[in-house]
Amino acid sequence: MQSNPAAIPASRREFRVTLGRSWFRWVFVAIAFGFVWTRSGDFLASIAVFPQLRVMPLAIALGLSGLAIVNRGALNRAAHQAIGMDANLGSMTRVSAAAYALNKMVKTGGLGGVALFVRHGKSKNRPAPDVAGAYLLAASCSQVALLTVALIAIISASATGTLTGGWLIGALIVAGTGACALAAAAYVVGDIKLVRRVCAVPYRIRSWFTSRRGGALHAVPDPGQADRIHALACALRQSPRPVLVVFAHAF
Repeated sequence: MQSNPAAIPASRREFRVTLGRSWFRWVFVAIAFGFVWTRSGDFLASIAVFPQLRVMPLAIALGLSGLAIVNRGALNRAAHQAIGMDANLGSMTRVSAAAYALNKMVKTGGLGGVALFVRHGKSKNRPAPDVAGAYLLAASCSQVALLTVALIAIISASATGTLTGGWLIGALIVAGTGACALAAAAYVVGDIKLVRRVCAVPYRIRSWFTSRRGGALHAVPDPGQADRIHALACALRQSPRPVLVVFAHAF
């Protein structure tokens, strides 16, 4: 028998939320401590290497890393501008760095970082579908740029004879798979019915979780958000010039 959340006093609901957040914090601290404790040897070995590092190559590496971080912010700013939203380079750089770190730690196919952009967009009164569309545009251009670089590397390596046999076949299979995935994504975005189905998936997952906790059994997705993403994709197809700027940063 499932409990009705509306029948629970507000004080008890607030207590449950506060207790859940405190437990989450302690679990996170415990996991972080366990990771540091089990990897203490690796940390000490890394620290021991620092005195042996050469200053100039290290400075160059840090400088290039800093430029890469700023360029990732410029990439997402260009994507926001392509959708029709004004974005600050500084804020985009901070959110992009956090989203990039999140995507590296949590394997979600690169979609985990969209939550950070949507949260940042809410503070700027930006519509969630537009922010999600800008994030998908930046991610898609990044994948196309990566595929382009991979193809250039395959062609140059095979022309010089350094990539032959099974390695060449494997590289072509990987590049072909990426191209097919991008083509499938472009096809889905172009069909409004498929966009609605894909956008409904998070609502169904959330409905399943809330039903387990005694909440609503069904959550009706808002088709307006899917329609907005489809409209943005159609507009970019008709005027692809802003996309080229996003691709340039990605490349």
